[in-house]
Amino acid sequence: MYLYWHIPVWQALLLGGIGLVLFGWLLMRVWLGNSVGDALHHHAPAINQHICFYYSPDQGLQALSDAAEKLNQEAEGALDDRFWDAVMETVTEGRHVMVEGWPQGDDLLIALPLEDEQRRGWHALAFVIREATTSTSTPAIDDLRVEPLQNEALWIKIHPDVWMHHSLPQVRVRQRSQDEKEGEAAFSWQVRELSVTEHQLLQFLYAHAGEVQSAEALFSALWPTDPVDSFGLRPEQKDRVRRAVFQLRRKIEPVAQSPQIIRTAHGVGYALYRSEEMDQ
Repeated sequence: MYLYWHIPVWQALLLGGIGLVLFGWLLMRVWLGNSVGDALHHHAPAINQHICFYYSPDQGLQALSDAAEKLNQEAEGALDDRFWDAVMETVTEGRHVMVEGWPQGDDLLIALPLEDEQRRGWHALAFVIREATTSTSTPAIDDLRVEPLQNEALWIKIHPDVWMHHSLPQVRVRQRSQDEKEGEAAFSWQVRELSVTEHQLLQFLYAHAGEVQSAEALFSALWPTDPVDSFGLRPEQKDRVRRAVFQLRRKIEPVAQSPQIIRTAHGVGYALYRSEEMDQ
């Protein structure tokens, strides 16, 4: 049994044209899609006034608001080390990080870890709270001043001004401070907490003190489960090592701008020098 449908040519062309238009529209929606930022703007238009970024290892950094996009354009796509240090620490260690005074004044940058769907790693949501004030109930680690080394048996001397705890992820650093009354230089000891990566890096470098360690050796020590190509570290892997060293230097160097404890052997790697080795 056969059924024939007779329609005028113009109707066939009209139906075909409508079908092509709908098909093209669907392809465009699939191709363009909606970004995370578009979804946020739709549900919370006020977010455009706040600096908010999203970072994933696969897609890189995305500005989720007009304020973030403007800041990124002003920096010509190269946000400073403090921003990237916070984001990379969140991605590599899966913990939140706060940076005071970024991008300016009393602003507070907060980077929160987000686990991906396959549970293979971490992404980061970074946003800025304007005119933030730190909590008075929890003082910052850098402001905890203590007397120098009451229990010296628990501490390892790296430098006259830097001691490392035997087991805890802590260092004590003696820094020069200005005495407002006397107008003279005074010294104070500060307890500083280390992240897991920073603690492992410091222990590894101390165990091989005086020896230059390549970036490949440091990467394998810090992230032993991450594969390394036979041709060496990929650019993002080298960057992880560089940022880990940078973060550790900020916490243990008495003068971070002029590192004396962890030194760079250009083109080779890094080495930690103890006080007795510095004198040689």
